[in-house]
Amino acid sequence: MKNLLFLGLFFIMTLRPAKAQEVCGSVNSEGGTLPSTTTVLKGGKEITNQGVLKVLVIFVRFADDTQNTSTWPDYTVLPSWATTFVDAQVPDDGIYTAKNLSDFFNRASGGLGTGLPLGKLKLIGNVYYVTTDNPRSSYTSDGQVNQHVWAKLDPVINYNLYDNWRFMKDNQQYNHEYLSGSGDGIVDYIFMIWRGASISLGSNVGGYKPLPGSYTSNDGDAISSRSGSMQFNYRNKGAFDVTARTIYDPAHEFMHYIFGGSGNVDSHIDGRVLLGIQNIGNVEWFSLMTRGAYGNMSAYERYRAGWLTPTVVEATTTLDLLDTHIKNKAVLIPIRKDSYGNFLEYFIIENYQTIYSYSTANPFLRYQIFNHSISRGALAYHVEDEHFSLPTSSKLDIEAADGLWNWDLSQGASTPSDRSDDIIFRATPAPSSSSSYDERDLIYINVSGTVNEYLALTPESDPSGQDLRRRYTRDATLGDNEDFFRETEVNICSNWSNPNTNKLDGNASNTAFQMLTYNSSTKAYSLKVAVGYNDVVSLPPSVPQNLVFTNANTHNQYPYLTWNANTEPDLAGYDVWREYKEPGYTQTDKVGSLVTGTSFTDYGIRTSSSSNNTITYWIKAVDNSALVSNSSNKVSSKSMFLPKRVDDEVLSIKPANFEITQNRPNPFNPSTIIEFALPEVSNVSLKVYDVLGREVQVLADGEISPGFHAVELNAVDWPSGAYFYRIVATGKSGNQFTKVMKMALAK
Repeated sequence: MKNLLFLGLFFIMTLRPAKAQEVCGSVNSEGGTLPSTTTVLKGGKEITNQGVLKVLVIFVRFADDTQNTSTWPDYTVLPSWATTFVDAQVPDDGIYTAKNLSDFFNRASGGLGTGLPLGKLKLIGNVYYVTTDNPRSSYTSDGQVNQHVWAKLDPVINYNLYDNWRFMKDNQQYNHEYLSGSGDGIVDYIFMIWRGASISLGSNVGGYKPLPGSYTSNDGDAISSRSGSMQFNYRNKGAFDVTARTIYDPAHEFMHYIFGGSGNVDSHIDGRVLLGIQNIGNVEWFSLMTRGAYGNMSAYERYRAGWLTPTVVEATTTLDLLDTHIKNKAVLIPIRKDSYGNFLEYFIIENYQTIYSYSTANPFLRYQIFNHSISRGALAYHVEDEHFSLPTSSKLDIEAADGLWNWDLSQGASTPSDRSDDIIFRATPAPSSSSSYDERDLIYINVSGTVNEYLALTPESDPSGQDLRRRYTRDATLGDNEDFFRETEVNICSNWSNPNTNKLDGNASNTAFQMLTYNSSTKAYSLKVAVGYNDVVSLPPSVPQNLVFTNANTHNQYPYLTWNANTEPDLAGYDVWREYKEPGYTQTDKVGSLVTGTSFTDYGIRTSSSSNNTITYWIKAVDNSALVSNSSNKVSSKSMFLPKRVDDEVLSIKPANFEITQNRPNPFNPSTIIEFALPEVSNVSLKVYDVLGREVQVLADGEISPGFHAVELNAVDWPSGAYFYRIVATGKSGNQFTKVMKMALAK
């Protein structure tokens, strides 16, 4: 099946000085040596994934193509970047031409890139430039052009130099025999690279395989559909440090032969969408094998290509997570196996360095794809359903660090059946399906009774600065800063976090991982992996989700916060933090500690839309072992002056007395808020009773810090009627406060 690849983005890199290549007329010299050994290697499905592979790179110009471009300033000769598209021989020092195709596969297959050791695949070859005898209009297909070019090259090259392998020895896939100059009679691999567009498939095609056309050389070597791939529009591409597609297009097509896939099976990682099975969307920029939006090879792809051997962790441990793109390291955590011990479901965690230098980073990263400036991060791939014979059909997702994403829809000007102009924006969480909350690539929205899946979004902003997303038929800017786990932000993935480590069937995996620290010298994370329920529980709580700020009239302009409840079984409560800023002054305080509930009213300050002062809040979850989560998202508003300031340095918002307020709303259905104030650290008992005096629920029982506090009572399963709540607070000083209040549940 022809795999259509569409034009993508550009990226900027530094280019190592090109190795000298002698260009003779329209072709270059055939340098390079190959080992003389004969070896059978298990490897890629349709082509070798290891050893030396000598390829033929042919740039093609039509006779009537006389266009000069900024990246190809003289159409009559190859630009310098094209002459070094591949290296002619394996370098003794392990250093290929920077960012060319040989360098790409050296690094992808485990090579250091800056010297020895070399990677498992040593892709070398020769580059030629051929001008057709006839104008483009005289040809009717891509295959017809290819056959003309191969015949024109035949008198000046030896095709036998590019036939060193017998693929699928004994007709067995993954079984390839290296024979050095006496292969199977079929040329191993040709990259046909056209300056112009495809004739057969149109101008927007970036490349495809299998190779169209057929030919038998004077030396008796055949060129078949298995012998390579097509790439187009290189008149407008350029040096390896200018455009990603210069290298990604041919690398992508080559990997189709490593991973396999043909006929009715789409061989792109996101091809499951075409088969009616939702796969990834947010992995697109982190994967080479997505459809037309690909980036560098992910840890998963390297693993399935046989180029990466991850550290498999099946017991609780702490270890270093080294740089995947330089040190070729990753961590694999199995969560489901078959009866033979094969991994059916697992996490593979990649240290994705993005600082832009060879010594510390992925040199092929297209960093312009991200919405934010980033320097580092870890990507956690959840392989939900491994496909052993066709890796691109495995069900794969990135567990994204920003967690809860929910969306509202504004219908565009067109009819509901036309989704192209709809506007999607973040909304108050109200999940409309049972799908995982972190699935930004799978968003269900009901419009006029029709449920639509919004599979791809692109960021925009309206004049007011609201973060909007517009849905197109297909876009590919998913994959951004929020997909990364970092030790200072969302750093834990567990049974109870969002996203979580649950299995595909929804059951708990009883595994977790935590990013502990980052070493800026070694570029390594300290990663803790917990295996087993007790060890997972012993980790700190996950980051609280979806902190929302309101100051509605019902709260008398007091800041009112709500958030989603953490579900860890050992959760002890939440700490509420506030940063107050006015010109020349900043004050940060913990303004509340809640034992229960997911809301808080800050009685220490009021909002004011006309003020130049700002208040910012965030919360942290605390467990029974006093372990504290990372901070939630932050929310801000304008505010009045703080009520008390001492010498412009000390802030006190402690209430003067014990207090408890009438619950609100009252009557209520089914939830209500009870607020109380403590002037000192106190042991607090807050309980609810029915009219017969029977204890119904404990809202607080333990030591609470001074300040203003709020708890939420949810009585969804209670019968209507009158109830009472009673507080008993004993301060550290011995002062005691007791009060009983009445409330009504009206259903």
